[in-house]
Amino acid sequence: MTRGPDRSNSSGRTSQVGVGKLDAWTEFWFAPASPRRANQIRRVAAVGFLFYLLSMLPDLLAFCGPHGMLPTETVKRVTTNFGQNTSLRVSWLLLSESPILLIGTWLLAVLSATGLVLHWRTRFTAPLCFLLALTFVHRLPMVTGPFEWVLTSLLLYVCFAHSVEERSWSSGLVGRLCQVHLTALYITIGLSQLSAPTWWEGDATWWLIANTEARVIDLSFLGSATPGLFLVNALTHSLVAITLAFPILIWTTKHQRLLLKIIAAYWITVFLITGWTGYCGLVLAATWVCFDDGRSQEPGVDSAETKR
Repeated sequence: MTRGPDRSNSSGRTSQVGVGKLDAWTEFWFAPASPRRANQIRRVAAVGFLFYLLSMLPDLLAFCGPHGMLPTETVKRVTTNFGQNTSLRVSWLLLSESPILLIGTWLLAVLSATGLVLHWRTRFTAPLCFLLALTFVHRLPMVTGPFEWVLTSLLLYVCFAHSVEERSWSSGLVGRLCQVHLTALYITIGLSQLSAPTWWEGDATWWLIANTEARVIDLSFLGSATPGLFLVNALTHSLVAITLAFPILIWTTKHQRLLLKIIAAYWITVFLITGWTGYCGLVLAATWVCFDDGRSQEPGVDSAETKR
């Protein structure tokens, strides 16, 4: 008599595959790791927060103080669509426009960020920095942008790191969260570039160069000759290609250091033609510390683990 397929073996193999995938998923997120990467991410986030606070100081009272350009009632109306929606933006700076409250909160934020840079009481200073960053971002929603989005995300992730000296699952989790977030960021940047005709046509870089408000160097002379225009078009398409290729290759190749050098050149180029100091510097520093392990190997694996 002909025997049918062995369903027990088939179900056993299926369960083994499922268990293997679950183990790989758990290993990816929760494998104990050296605190080195988490400490570096913590320092990058703290320095970024200090940069944010220092750049804000000259205009803090002009924006948020008494008779400022962004009074609390205006912010509340805009964020709630004139009372039609519920706003989840919580900030005690919306309670008063007192200069004492503003400067006191700013000083507390500077002290907290300094403590985070020095790895002092990180279980306390990390959440405090995150909450204070949200306090300012929610008070000034009209003047926030990509820099604040990346900064607050990094400050949130470093709250999960429990130790600055010992191997732990929380250190590995912080590294993975930042790696996945940055991967998604590069994919989003690339897709947003593809959605704009100027990036397809090669003119996007020229429009950035033509903006004279914040650029670091003047490359407008490239538009005076045909070879210069070809160079601008090539640079535009190269920026798109790098943005889309990096989040894929960083996980699939062993040449991480080469990729990081390319992405460093990418962000330096963007900085020179746009003047986006904080955003370019923060994303570049975060990318480098999240994916660089000092040697060519898979992302997220510490050198010490490879030597074991």
